Amino acid sequence: MRRIVHHGIDELVVRQVVTLTLPQSDMDLWCLFGEAAEEVGLRDRRLVRRRGADALCIRVPGIEFRFRRPYGRRLVIDGYLEPEALLARAQPTYDAAVALLTSFVKINRVRGLLEPEGSIEIVRIALCADVAYLEYGLAMDRRLQVPQGVRRAPTLPGDRPRQISHARFFKAYAKHVDANRPSKAWIRQVWGTAVEPKDPVTRFEFTWSRRHLVKAGRTAKGGRIDLDLLWRDALGAYRLTRKPRGKACKRRSEHPTDKLWRELDSLTFSRPWRSSPSLPICHRLGLGKARAVHVGRFLGAAAALIADFDLDATDLAAAIAQVARVGIASSPRLESDLRARIDEQRAKFGLKPFGTAAHPAPSGDSTPFSTPPPGTPDEPAGSR
Repeated sequence: MRRIVHHGIDELVVRQVVTLTLPQSDMDLWCLFGEAAEEVGLRDRRLVRRRGADALCIRVPGIEFRFRRPYGRRLVIDGYLEPEALLARAQPTYDAAVALLTSFVKINRVRGLLEPEGSIEIVRIALCADVAYLEYGLAMDRRLQVPQGVRRAPTLPGDRPRQISHARFFKAYAKHVDANRPSKAWIRQVWGTAVEPKDPVTRFEFTWSRRHLVKAGRTAKGGRIDLDLLWRDALGAYRLTRKPRGKACKRRSEHPTDKLWRELDSLTFSRPWRSSPSLPICHRLGLGKARAVHVGRFLGAAAALIADFDLDATDLAAAIAQVARVGIASSPRLESDLRARIDEQRAKFGLKPFGTAAHPAPSGDSTPFSTPPPGTPDEPAGSR
């Protein structure tokens, strides 16, 4: 008989974004992060090398921190809380991650090495429930009522997939297959002796990305994370139905809810924090902030192209201009398409497109990226 053998948090990611005032290497970040770890009592730390990942990874007990540099001097620090540590509840792992990130920012901000961008926020949560003696397949997936507009994963006729996912939010898969790996042996201990190695176990999992959490924060009372409320809202959007007995109902929306779904709806989740954190909010970039973001991305892409074309980087402005000339010369249509996209972006920021009285169209002998003359609305006279 099917029964729920485990439920809890499968994934939790916290994020802190900072801007480095001085360039720092990975070794510098390792040393600076080590000082913050020792201050909060987490001295057991080590570097982690992940295949195919260019980010610096530092692991402390129960948490793995990954440092990414998307562009410029912007540094994104993601703390991945391990599900085994969350399940043990030996310590509030979330509070330990927040304390470590807060100490890292506080120490290095006093030294003038970085400036934080916003506060620490949760950017990913995954809640799961394991049901023993249940094999979730296509027959059961057809009884699942999904929100309007959500596409189902394509499957071949007669196929028995190990995982069925919908819109990267809900997925059901055979957890007993995953539990046979050596790194997942602790899951068998959580299930106990009631589940034999050959018994099927299906995991139902809902994952909230930052976009989903921002959307949930618009209707949440107090703007705080409530795991039970998130779980019930997800089960309400994705409903497992069954055909009524003695009735010929063709519409899935008229079918009653399966008993298993009602049992899942009654679950409550333990919280890995002392006080509930706030839900992330949507940050709207102003014109000045957006320009800084676009310039950072442009310079990061230009640096890769200059290195790829093996150009002389002594004069960066000349090297970037040469990259632009080579790129435009590779396709005759690229220049006109690029000008159209530039005018489209200028219209979004409330600026006049090129070719108007303020910005006359360049002559035929001018370069594709000629700068506007001084005195235009975008560049006041005497600014250079």
